[in-house]
Amino acid sequence: MTPINQVVVIGRDAPAWMAAAAIARSFGAAGVTVRVIELPSLLRATDCYSALPALDGYHLRVGLDDRVVLATCKAVPIAGQRFNDWAAAGAFLYGYDREVAEARLEFTHSWTKGRQEGLKSEFETFSLAAMAARAGRVPVPQEGASICATFGYNMDARTYAALLRHCTLGLGMAAKQAMLADVEVEGERIAAVILDDGERVEADLFIDASGAEWLLIGRLPGTE
Repeated sequence: MTPINQVVVIGRDAPAWMAAAAIARSFGAAGVTVRVIELPSLLRATDCYSALPALDGYHLRVGLDDRVVLATCKAVPIAGQRFNDWAAAGAFLYGYDREVAEARLEFTHSWTKGRQEGLKSEFETFSLAAMAARAGRVPVPQEGASICATFGYNMDARTYAALLRHCTLGLGMAAKQAMLADVEVEGERIAAVILDDGERVEADLFIDASGAEWLLIGRLPGTE
């Protein structure tokens, strides 16, 4: 197995910078270096990213303060998602609740048993996050306390991508704005990419963050 020392991420906007920062933070101490080939952005002024609460784990991993994200990216915290006409069951509000670590049985089982025995209350009425969302509120614990609810994010896509770019470049990695001219494939792996200015870029691992364009993955055999 060939050791991976040099990683090249090719893509644009948040996906490219998220991948680069995660790899640098996770494996940089082991000698792995990361370079980003940044493609032109496709984001429009009206675009936004909607993310689940798990995004805060990523922010923690790469050293990005959630308060900075909320303040900088015009972010709106969201306590849940509403599903309409889901399986012909009408509307359902899915709250972003945290799992209760000490629970010996998932609440779903208890609620299902209750319904079998005549319980009329809907599942969402037992969710702190869902009830907060219904009331137009976001559950936030007081200092030093914890609650069994959290929140996701709706935020300006351009600003979030720019914030990720700024933080990722702050880790000291190399980056270059360019377009792909060609991809050199050897067997089942990518050996190098040729940029539009003629530069040939080699790496032990290439990461395709080009989205639906499949600029790298689409060149590999059997990926139709």
